[in-house]
Amino acid sequence: MTPEQELALRQLKEIAELDPRFIVGDVTEDGALVIVDVSLPTGAIARGVGLKLRARETFRLLIDPDFPYELPSIVVRHRRWAGTPHVQWGSLLCLYAAPAVEWNPSDGMFGFLDRLWQWLGSAAAGDRPR
Repeated sequence: MTPEQELALRQLKEIAELDPRFIVGDVTEDGALVIVDVSLPTGAIARGVGLKLRARETFRLLIDPDFPYELPSIVVRHRRWAGTPHVQWGSLLCLYAAPAVEWNPSDGMFGFLDRLWQWLGSAAAGDRPR
């Protein structure tokens, strides 16, 4: 695990300390990637004609050794959202249309999870995720 990946884990744990509803689960390594399962409540997200969210959703973060200069990937371990906009290969969430422009490395995991929250809100409403 690189120091950069350790930074990502520290940031995730800090987020969980700030909001205990955010749960950091299993942390594993697969080659150069650090894989972190996280869970968050989605009850506060307004529902619409888009994604059908459960009260709590679980995500898998794939953290590159070059974090935060390389943004994490995020996948779901189900296929409920397959075929919906900005969900590639049935499980890979596309949070950034233009990562080179939109991803700000200085925001780290705080910015990444904020973007996930925005994406979920837009997707659940049936709007085009930003």
